[in-house]
Amino acid sequence: CKYAAYISKIPFLSIPTTLANDGIASPVAVLKRTDDKPKSLSAKVPSMLLLDTEVIEKSPLALTRAGIGDTISNYTALIDWRFACERDKDEMNGYAYLMSQSALDALLKTQYEEICPAFIEVLANALVLSGIAMDFAGSSRPVSGAEHLFSHALDYYAPVSNLHGIQVALGTIAILMLFGEDYTHLVEYLHRFGVDVNPSHLGIDKDTFVLCMQNASSMRPRYTRLSEVHPEKQQLEYIYDRLTDIL
Repeated sequence: CKYAAYISKIPFLSIPTTLANDGIASPVAVLKRTDDKPKSLSAKVPSMLLLDTEVIEKSPLALTRAGIGDTISNYTALIDWRFACERDKDEMNGYAYLMSQSALDALLKTQYEEICPAFIEVLANALVLSGIAMDFAGSSRPVSGAEHLFSHALDYYAPVSNLHGIQVALGTIAILMLFGEDYTHLVEYLHRFGVDVNPSHLGIDKDTFVLCMQNASSMRPRYTRLSEVHPEKQQLEYIYDRLTDIL
């Protein structure tokens, strides 16, 4: 509907019934290709958005957890955006950056310990803010980095299908591990809300994980830290084993 409204140049009213990802307010429409693989297409942010938290509360819990995962992935996306700008491979939009960071901070600093109506409102605001950040930037750069490239690789190579928000959350932890950065606070947060991104629980075996990590940078023409490294199979196998232990 978002893409149809975009190409028809008519207003689009978004009435989400789940909070699985920031697509509720983003300028991107993801459709299936003829080979059943997902394809991201340019669109416009909705002209209006009506969100009923009581409806969202009744939606499958797995979808809300995926929305948490999608927002968490802003963490590595922003690192990659700064990195690309430092290499003169991209341009920074300060407003978009702050919007994405604010969305992430709102979620990470929440006082709630479980998914409840008040927390759903926080998550909804974070996802909407992430969507608007993309519109300001003119691309998905504020919320999409190496962790999303990894997710795209999973969509293409993995024999199983998982929710986008879960895949990018797994990618976030894996990328931080790869570059030797702290990930413990994000793992604790995911555990706090029951967001399971253990690759073995998701049906992602070691060979698939390695294949997708090694091919992630080729999935989109986007400069990230993966553009400058070529992780060895043994290193990625170790990361996979660590992920199955801690997640």
